[in-house]
Amino acid sequence: MKHEPGCGHDHDHDDDQHECSPELISDTGTELFSGCDVQFRYPQGWEVQEEANEEQTTITVQSPGTAFWTLSLFEERPDADEILASVMSAYEELYEELDVYEFDVMVLGAPAVAREFDFVCLDLVSSVSLMIFQTVKRTAMVLFQGEDRELEKIRPVMEAMTRSLVCDIE
Repeated sequence: MKHEPGCGHDHDHDDDQHECSPELISDTGTELFSGCDVQFRYPQGWEVQEEANEEQTTITVQSPGTAFWTLSLFEERPDADEILASVMSAYEELYEELDVYEFDVMVLGAPAVAREFDFVCLDLVSSVSLMIFQTVKRTAMVLFQGEDRELEKIRPVMEAMTRSLVCDIE
């Protein structure tokens, strides 16, 4: 879907439209995260944090700015729509107004429940991309967020990280 005129970024998430340059997804200049039965590539110099409990594991990759990419793995395989409702409720509690957009996307070859939304914080527009999908073992959620001017430059990196994701590695 397209955002309203003057948005500053495109909400049309056709995979062919957001191809990253080869250097963003090649081995050069990236690190490989491998753990929790998942792997993905992320840029060198970005900070990775991992938190886990019995129900959920969350891996967050922080850009040098304020943008971040998060992978959450839910062990009990909850329904994607339940996770979506919970995440949306949390953002709605924090921000008075959200502009929400649905989009179609495939993650790991399967359709994902996906939303993108914008909100204003401290007079800056920020955007969130959210994709929730089932793996063989778990429900997974990829969320990335950043201020729009920053995301304008690093959105392709965040999308490349998502495309590099491999789950349920034994």
